[in-house]
Amino acid sequence: MGISALNADDVKVSEFGAIPDAKTDNTSAIQSAIDKCTTTGGGEVFFDKKGVYLSATINLKDNVIINIPQGTTLKGLKTSAYKKALIVADGVKNIGVIGKGTINGTGKDWFENKDGKIKPISPRPFLLRFNNSKNIKVEDVFMTAPAGWTFHLYACEDVFITRIKLHGHANYNNDGLDIMGKNIIISDCHIDSFDDAIVIKNLDPKYQVENITITNCILRSCASALKIGTETRGSFKNIVVSNCVIGEPSECNYFYEYRKGFAERFGISPKRLNAGGIVLTTVDGGQLENVKISGITMSDVQVPICIRVGHRNRGNSPDINSGARNIIISDIIAKSESWIASSISSIPNHQLENVSIKNCMFLLKAGASSEMLDTAMTEKINENPKNVPGPKVFGRILPASAFYIRHANNVEIGNVTIQYWNGTEKRPPFFADDVSNLKIKNCLYEKSKSETFAKILENCKGTIIEGNTEIQK
Repeated sequence: MGISALNADDVKVSEFGAIPDAKTDNTSAIQSAIDKCTTTGGGEVFFDKKGVYLSATINLKDNVIINIPQGTTLKGLKTSAYKKALIVADGVKNIGVIGKGTINGTGKDWFENKDGKIKPISPRPFLLRFNNSKNIKVEDVFMTAPAGWTFHLYACEDVFITRIKLHGHANYNNDGLDIMGKNIIISDCHIDSFDDAIVIKNLDPKYQVENITITNCILRSCASALKIGTETRGSFKNIVVSNCVIGEPSECNYFYEYRKGFAERFGISPKRLNAGGIVLTTVDGGQLENVKISGITMSDVQVPICIRVGHRNRGNSPDINSGARNIIISDIIAKSESWIASSISSIPNHQLENVSIKNCMFLLKAGASSEMLDTAMTEKINENPKNVPGPKVFGRILPASAFYIRHANNVEIGNVTIQYWNGTEKRPPFFADDVSNLKIKNCLYEKSKSETFAKILENCKGTIIEGNTEIQK
């Protein structure tokens, strides 16, 4: 039975003793309203008075939708009863969270003084955590200040997430949407998070994540805006992303990358912590296939595109090779804020094939020192199969300015415009190593000081480079 088919009496939380005074612990009252609603056939649990309702963890039940209207806040109460998440759904169906009100996880309360240093408490509760549940609707709500991840779906099916606004900058690891499930539609959302904005994961080798659509969203992150991984124990299939804007987050309180010297090593522009625009990875034994991403505009990102197959295999036994195939990325406009090239890379004996990058415009950061460029062009690049996958997986800048391609088959790059800012670029736009059937066609490019447009190593075969034109200024 779908949510829209429910035909039962709604309940008001005030009738069960809930008081929106920002002082009262309303956990029991809200849970009683939910329990009553589900036992009478389901409906809406309505927060009927404006104000701030404090609560520890509450559990959604079958056929219940929580309605938090504008002017109303459900706020986490830091007690021992606030555990997995503020709102938990576990093995239920026909559920939802709607309304134009606010869900606040009080994430800044989840720190501790440990050995004279202020550190995040672990484990920290999420804001919403839905497990093994079906027929879910989340609409319009504003989610803010999570202690851990903001909204986690684990093995959920038939999910509709629309028009939510999310601000996650209260603590470490504040992912926006962590998605593991089937038949999921995400649309018209504004996600602004400290960690990955939308990240699709799979923690179960026997589970297949499939049929996910993301469209018309604004994504801001201090990590990766749109990501598959890093947990990729199971497989992924049929993922479509379209018409999204990727940009700089509203804040980044923890400049951990700068403390590690990342800015100097990779030429990262000041305060540009959005590491990756589009990051597609599989490293724990999962297979990724049938991905289409189009109509993305991104700015203030360190690296526009990173596709990576590795062999970390965290949590998988026996040892399994990861793989990725059938990936189309098109109609992208991007400006990069580091010297790291976009990459399409695998490791030996792993499958990465059928990748198409078309109809894109890249404005890339130049200006690396001659010493760094000499290292990039001459020193061997380690495979780093077990490193955390992402734009910095190789630990150094790469011998290409636009795309570094390695250990792949059937890669096509066409109708791509490449230009530079911040000085002169000395690397070739493209560098290929152990690539079969590489096609680079009909690209417009601003000439660099490199002797070649594309450096193709001798262990590549079936390469076609044609119709590419230098931009005349």
